[in-house]
Order: sequence, then structure tokens, then C-alpha cells
Amino acid sequence: MNKKVKLITLISLGVLMVILLGIYSVPKLLDSGKTAAAQSTEIIAQTKLPSPQPKLDSFIPISEQYQESVHSTALNTLLEEMKKPDHHVQPRCFQCHSYEYAMAPMDGKPAVAQLNSSIGCADCHKIDNLGAYTLKDENVTELCSSCHTGMSSGTVKPGGSWHHPHGEMFKGIGAIGLPEMPDGRYKEGISCAECHMTNQNHTFEATLPSKAMEEKRITSCNLCHANEDEQEFAERIDKLQEDFKAQDEQYMNRLASVNEALAKNKDNPDYSEANNLYGRLFTNLTLIEADASWGIHNLNYTKAIMADVEANLPRLEEMIK
Repeated sequence: MNKKVKLITLISLGVLMVILLGIYSVPKLLDSGKTAAAQSTEIIAQTKLPSPQPKLDSFIPISEQYQESVHSTALNTLLEEMKKPDHHVQPRCFQCHSYEYAMAPMDGKPAVAQLNSSIGCADCHKIDNLGAYTLKDENVTELCSSCHTGMSSGTVKPGGSWHHPHGEMFKGIGAIGLPEMPDGRYKEGISCAECHMTNQNHTFEATLPSKAMEEKRITSCNLCHANEDEQEFAERIDKLQEDFKAQDEQYMNRLASVNEALAKNKDNPDYSEANNLYGRLFTNLTLIEADASWGIHNLNYTKAIMADVEANLPRLEEMIK
């Protein structure tokens, strides 16, 4: 009998301990589950981005990355431009500078004063009812080029100026009188995102070697140039861009002098050929200036445009003597 009592007592104590352990552990397990779920959600909402700080693998929420991007200020940039007396802002500009304007039907576009939102997620992504994001166009370069184009209102004519022709420069099109010359990366199917969204960063900033070294970050060029000597490569890229900028400044100064002479003889039919040549050279240089990558988006096309100006500018200067 005593053995039975002892056995029952031990069983009762065991059951009691299990109950007590369960009461103590379940909240912790639930809390742990919540923590894991929260962490999972947070990780999904973030993406790896080389930080401006020396720590390279810090996680920065996409929303914070976006706030650092020019996309977040696209509307304000345009509104500030409109304050200038000589601005050239047209209603169509808001199609790429404001989410609200872009989403509105063609016959119901809001007035400028009603616009509040810059470029947002839905400009590039389709978002389903569950909050899943997919690209509106799997061809990323074409998606980017739908706004990063200088041909939104048609081909730029001689004498006109280009505006953000990043797509044209990468594809090697648009320069008057020159054959198409697509960048090698474009021909291989490498998209804008490979350099401008390294590690899926949503600042869309391509980090060139010098800046990467200065900020202890990873350069966007690593995709193709991982084996380059860091210092030597940075110096080479800097020189390349500086040389193109110096060439451009010199040519534009000479073209300005030509334009002054042409303006004084604008009704002289003998100057028609000179006017046409001036317009072509000037407009092609603005393609390089407005792209502003100074050879990075398409080195060979940039060289070809510069070589064409160099070859024809002396002839143009002779025409107006």
C-alpha cells in the first residue's frame, strides 16, 4: 500500500511539474515566436546596402534608402525649377516626377498645386493585394529608360539640348550624324540595376571607385572589375571623367564664340551650312553633358561624339571667318 501511495505521489508531482513548466514556458515560446516573426518581417522589409560608415554589412530599411535617393525629391526638384523665370518645365515632365500625376488618367491630370507625391514604389512595381512587389517590366533597362530618356517629347533636333538621356547613352543612340553604338554591357544584357542597385540598394546611386575608397564602401564597378587594383582603378576612372569634362568645356566655349558670330549673320544664306553644323555639334555635346556619367554609361559612344566635334569644329570655325 505504501508503495502505491509513493507511486501515486511521484506521478502527481511529475504531472504538477509538467504543468508548472508549461505555464512558465508557453508565454516565452509565444513571445519568442512573435520576436521571430517580427524579425522575419523586418528582414523582408530591408535589404543589404553598403553603409556610408566603415561597417559594410549593416542593414538599412528600404524606406530610408529611398529617402536618400533623387527619386524621393523628384517632385520638389521640378517645383523649384519652375520658380526660375526662364524655366522650360512642361506638364508632361510631371509624368515622371510625380506618382499622382503619372497614375491619373490622361483626361484627368491634377493641377500642379494639387501634387504632393514624388516618385514612389508603384512607379516601378506592381503591388498585389497581399503586398507582394513585382516589377512592372522585367526588362529593367527599358523600365528605367521609360523616364530616363531624352526623347519623351520626340527626337532632339540640331540646336536643341538633351535632358537626362541616360537610356540613349547606354543604348548608344541619339547623337546626330553618328551611327548607333550600344555599350557592351547593354548588348550583354547587363541592366541599369546591376550598377545602380548593387545589393538591391534603393538609393539608386552607383558608387564609383574614388567615393567607395573614401567612404570605405564597395564600388559598384566590382561586378566587372573585382580584380582591379583599387587605387590605380580609382585614379584611372577619375582621369577619364576629368579629361572628358575638360574637352567638353573647351569645345562648348569655342561653340559659344561660333554662335555669337552666327547670330550676327542669321539672315545670311551663306551661313546655313554653318548653322546646321553648329546645331549638330552643340546638341551632341549636350547629350554627354546631360547624361553626366562622363564616359561611364558608354565609353566608346562618348569618345565617338568627342572625336566628331574635334574633327568638325575647326571646319566650322573656318566657315564663319
